[in-house]
Amino acid sequence: NIFEENSMDRFDYLTIEDAAETVGKSVSWARKHCGDNDFPRRYYAFDNRQKLLKRDDWYEYCEQHELEIVRNI
Repeated sequence: NIFEENSMDRFDYLTIEDAAETVGKSVSWARKHCGDNDFPRRYYAFDNRQKLLKRDDWYEYCEQHELEIVRNI
């Protein structure tokens, strides 16, 4: 479990769905961009099926690509 390994808080991470919602985009848009070279690394959590992004990495990606944060989650 990523939270035990890194002793990080769940609130430091976003699901792909949450990340897309922060910028007002669809989940399919986010999944399409997962292959970008500079897209934030995804971490497995829980049952090794759910992938999470570090919140700070996501916000940095948004800043680099001039994606406006329209909703904080």
